[in-house]
Order: sequence, then C-alpha cells, then structure tokens
Amino acid sequence: MRTTVKPPSRREPYLLEKMGRSSWLVASVLLLSITACGAGSKAPSESGPSPSSAAVSESRFPEIDDEDALAMATPLRFDAADGSRLEGLLFGTGDVGVVLAHMLRGDQTQWLEFAAFLATEGYRVLTFNSRGTCPGGPYGCSRGTGSGDDWQDLQPAVDVVRAAGSNRVVVGGASIGAMKSLYALGRGLDADGLIWVSGFDFYGLVPVRRQVRDVTVPKLFIAGEYDTDAAALLPVFERVAPDPKLIVSLDTGEHGTDIVRFADPAVADQLRGAVLDFLEDI
Repeated sequence: MRTTVKPPSRREPYLLEKMGRSSWLVASVLLLSITACGAGSKAPSESGPSPSSAAVSESRFPEIDDEDALAMATPLRFDAADGSRLEGLLFGTGDVGVVLAHMLRGDQTQWLEFAAFLATEGYRVLTFNSRGTCPGGPYGCSRGTGSGDDWQDLQPAVDVVRAAGSNRVVVGGASIGAMKSLYALGRGLDADGLIWVSGFDFYGLVPVRRQVRDVTVPKLFIAGEYDTDAAALLPVFERVAPDPKLIVSLDTGEHGTDIVRFADPAVADQLRGAVLDFLEDI
C-alpha cells in the first residue's frame, strides 16, 4: 500500500517521506491536471499548441534551450566495453555525477536540456550516444553496433565521470536507457544510485523483479500513470526492490524524456524536482 505524504521540500511537492538517509518510504505522486496528450507516449499533434512554448511560460525552472545547453557542454570520446568509440557531452562539475542513457531510436540530444539543467544545480552530467547512434555535428557520432551487450558501456561512462572528479556517480536513463542501467547494476556495475524513468520489463529476457532484488544502492523509479507498461512496474518495485527506494507516479501518459519535453509543465517540474531531491541524498 502506498502512502501519500507532502514533504518539507523547496521544490514542487511530490509525495515523499524520508525516514533517515538510508531508508525511504515508498511514495507516489498524484498531480492536479491530466495532460492534453492523454494515454500513451505520443507527442502533441503538430496542429496543436506548441509544447515548448507552454513549458517556457509555465515551468518554475529557468529555460535552457539546445544552444545554451551545448555552450555548457564539453564534447568527449571514450571506448565502449567492446572497444568501439563512443561520443558524448560532459556538463558541469560536482562531487556527485550522473550518467544518462537515451531511449531506443533516440540519441543523447533527448537528455541535452535536462543535463544542462542538472549542471546548473551543481552536478556533473554525462550524456552519450549508444553504439551505432550518430546524430552528427555537435551532437556526436558513436561507432559500433548495438549487439545486446551495450549495457556494459555504462561502466566506462561511469569511469569517465569519476575521472573528471566526481566521487559518487548515479546511472540512469529513459526507456531502454533505464532498463540497461538497472540490468547493469544487477550485474556488478560500480555506481552509487539509479534513476529509472519509464523502463519496460524483461531486458535481457530477465524480469525486473529478479534484476532489482539485489540492487542495494538508492533507487528512483519514475513513470507516467497512463504510460501503461512502464506504470505497471511501479508496484513490482514497491514489493521487491530493497530500500532505499523512491517510487514516483506522474499524472501523464508521456514516456521517458518526452515527460520533460511534452508533458504538462507542472508534471515535468515534478520529475525535475524528484530527481533533484533524490540526488541531494546520494
């Protein structure tokens, strides 16, 4: 059973009650408005109002566009586990670092503005293109092919962030990026936390209930209430995932990084605030 509690937080009041630094009470978020997108993970229609303009006018956080984000980033290259060259962008500085993996058929640009946002909050953030992903230009181009073992590339990514100066590093991602991160942690990835946004079940043909049961680092699980497959995993994490953990259900049908790009600005702000509060305790 989930408990709804309003915390003493400086950010949007998602429902969280902390019980010390090592044990967190599972919570869910029930927001006030349902997004215009409804169920599913589709972006708003091109004939409708601009989602970006709505976010700019209503979000409680400062706007960061692609140009501003790129100006904050340092391009870098590093080797994947199989030796393929991967290209990414490193943002900010801080004792706590974050590695963000992108969605399927996407690239690191999906996290660009969010990574820059975290950098303004005092975190070092690495985004990167998975093997064979090549948006080109300033967004980079990674070599190789995704052969099902590219979850192993998260360890080199973590090592890059540690080498840059962060003592603690959280891994995470959206959709398949979230799935890779959880799977890698269950197989010995040396990281200090997990941010899981809108993942699905059975990555590597292993159900999440088996993947998560031995992951003892702090964990943040986020999904839209109407993103059916991802939302269905939240009760599984509630039952099976060991503490410390935080479970956040958002009032949206958007999927993964589309939550911060297309969802109602108040919902997007709830995700931003949840991540910031989670990182404060790493």
